[in-house]
Amino acid sequence: MGPMRFGSVFALLALISVSGARTSTTAGRMCSAFSTVGTVVRLGSTFGVYCVFRQSNEGDCAKTKMHMFLDKRKISETRKHNATTLFFQIKNIDANRSFACKCDGVCCLEPCGLDLIAGYPPDVPRNLTCVQEGVRGNTTCAWKTGRDPRIETTSYLMMKSSAHNETKRLQPDLTFGGTASVTLRLLHSQSLYTVWVTVSNSLGNVSSAQLHFALADIAKPSAPVITRVNCDSSFCVLHWEEKQASQLLQIQHRAVHGNWISSSISGNEKHLNVTNLEPFTEYEFQSRCTLSTEREVWSDWSQVVKRRTEEEAPQKEPDVWYVQETPHPPKSYQLLWKELRNSEARGMILGYRLTVEDFQKKRRTENISRSQLSRQISCSQCRVTLSAFNSKGHSPAAHVVLPPQTGKPSPQSVACRPHSNTSGLAISWQKPATAGPVRGYVVEWFAANRKRELGWKRVIPEEFRTTVTNVDPRAWYKVSIYALYAEGVGKGDFLDVCSVLCAPAQGPNARVKTWSNLSVTVYWEEAPEEQRGGCLSRYKIFLKSRTSQKEYGPIPPSIRKYTTEALPPGEYEAWITGWMNAMRGAKGNSCHFVIIPQEEENQHVLAIIMGILSFVTLACCLYCISAVRQRLLACFWMIPAAIPDPANSKWAKESAAAKGQLLLDYKLNLCSTPTTEEPPTVVIQEDPETREMSEPVLPVGGITWGPGSSSSPAPSPTKGRALSLYLLPCSDMDGPCSENGSKQMENCGILKSIDYITSNGLQDMDSEEGEDEDDCLGDFFPCPQGPFIQPLFLGGGQLTLNDVKINCKAFTDSPDLNMFELMNGH
Repeated sequence: MGPMRFGSVFALLALISVSGARTSTTAGRMCSAFSTVGTVVRLGSTFGVYCVFRQSNEGDCAKTKMHMFLDKRKISETRKHNATTLFFQIKNIDANRSFACKCDGVCCLEPCGLDLIAGYPPDVPRNLTCVQEGVRGNTTCAWKTGRDPRIETTSYLMMKSSAHNETKRLQPDLTFGGTASVTLRLLHSQSLYTVWVTVSNSLGNVSSAQLHFALADIAKPSAPVITRVNCDSSFCVLHWEEKQASQLLQIQHRAVHGNWISSSISGNEKHLNVTNLEPFTEYEFQSRCTLSTEREVWSDWSQVVKRRTEEEAPQKEPDVWYVQETPHPPKSYQLLWKELRNSEARGMILGYRLTVEDFQKKRRTENISRSQLSRQISCSQCRVTLSAFNSKGHSPAAHVVLPPQTGKPSPQSVACRPHSNTSGLAISWQKPATAGPVRGYVVEWFAANRKRELGWKRVIPEEFRTTVTNVDPRAWYKVSIYALYAEGVGKGDFLDVCSVLCAPAQGPNARVKTWSNLSVTVYWEEAPEEQRGGCLSRYKIFLKSRTSQKEYGPIPPSIRKYTTEALPPGEYEAWITGWMNAMRGAKGNSCHFVIIPQEEENQHVLAIIMGILSFVTLACCLYCISAVRQRLLACFWMIPAAIPDPANSKWAKESAAAKGQLLLDYKLNLCSTPTTEEPPTVVIQEDPETREMSEPVLPVGGITWGPGSSSSPAPSPTKGRALSLYLLPCSDMDGPCSENGSKQMENCGILKSIDYITSNGLQDMDSEEGEDEDDCLGDFFPCPQGPFIQPLFLGGGQLTLNDVKINCKAFTDSPDLNMFELMNGH
């Protein structure tokens, strides 16, 4: 209702009194509030609310400001109806609301307000029924109340009888879930009754239609009780009991979770034969009855009774297919079959009997598979028979001839596309161009990289389309159609299809390997399916250099590596993308690599070879220098495999007994002038007379020393060759021998006080025998300090191996250094 306009405050008050709306005007208050439709309003209605303030022109009271609040929130959209009245329009009210009128000023007293209650008028009661429990039980009348009014509402069952003129009003005993009911007691069986329902609230009053009945018409019998059920493979016999005699009985049955099937019989019958049942199937049974066929007040349904029918032998052969694994003799096949459905198995399948008749080997084998649904078969030409069996017998046999005859007419116009509603494939074809009878079709499909997960489906000859469901939406499938003939099959080509037409969201992970012939092999792994998404029909490889970009493909989705041709030298970037037909997927990871020219590789190898050759040439050149060769040979020749102790030799003992009578007769010239010419060679030979008595000789520095050494050495028969020694002159002696000859001898590495001659060629001389100091060893031994020997010290006649230490560190020193160094270990 739109806003109402009034000429004065008195007109507003008159309207309030006429409409009967509740106001909050009381003595002492400054205002009153009311609505144009009262305090109880209908949900969804539109109406106006007013706040009327008391007028005062005295002093500060004339400056009062008026406000209106809705649910404690100030309303800014109010407008003044006149100087003392505020108006607000409510549109489509959807809940209870609370209004308040307030003013600002010293003259304002307590605020006033208005509570609005929103609801619906009552619905007309429906489906009024009255039922008597049994023949002598109480009567219950029930009805549907309709929607909730959301406001205070009263309802009554009104009843009149033919025996009394008065009308009784009965309140509902129970109201729940939109249903109300009243229980009537002590009703007379001979009377006729009329009942109806009235409902009222602040927004309206309604009544239901009247119901007329006698107790005999509304009596409801108790439900019958099913006492026994006997079942065979195709029918069951039911038996039941009733508490009272009924005129009509109704039985219903169904396979578990199936649809109910009802049948009715006369109440005089006490059993029922339920036919057309499936073997080895669990069924549910229940019943109800009525006392009158005219009014048909049915009892409640009895409790459900479950029974399973008996088994029968399977009535259908297994669905068999095959996969050829090896094409060359002896051929290998994977025979596959499906479980029989319950309606086909007609019992619990205990196993499968497989018979293979090999035509070439002329033998027949039988196997029983208890749980497997596949079997490996190897034969060049054979006939396979498969049947299922249960406790009642075997099914008809399925026959497969391997290998089947091919080349028969195949299905035409084969088409495969994603199914529009489900994650599946819609496949269609046309009849082969042949007059021969087609026994049916087989649709075969498998993921491109998972051939062992093969699926197949048989289609009757009259149908030319089918739908394959439960396929991976992110996998690329190969689909083929076979036409089945009595003497062979006609196979159509494989088709590539995907159930979801979308490109991959993530590319493959790639890596590369370069080869010496400048080619590159790219390896890749597909991203996980939950990350990749989409479907793959092919791959493409991209190689990008600084100047160009190459593409390789298309590559089948089952391939995981690809080798390119020889590439020009340079730096490259490689990546792979997956494709779904013409839709390009996301780019995979990038791999960087460099192709090096073969000439540069050869140059690296040549540089290494030249370095090795240069080192060998330099070593040969150094070996040709006599001084270097001398030190090199001395380093190896003067290191014996085993050095005996010279103090234990026979010669040393005889020399000690003669007290130094054995002297060296070599005249070594210490006064020789240094020269650059090669020094003369000294040949030392062993005395044949003393050879047999001598101890084992010790080769040191190319000279053989032994107990029989003399001033005129002869060639050693033991060695069979002469040993030579190149002697270097003293580099620190400038003139002839002088009285300081002994000191010079010491500088040359020889001390006078020597008790015996050691096996390295030096003879100790006793100082008491008066050594000739004018003799010099410069022509015999090299005087410079060499890398192996030092000036000799007194060993007390007990020189051992611990007293001799070899040091090669001075090998690369100047030729003026001594080659031998004898160190005293004390």
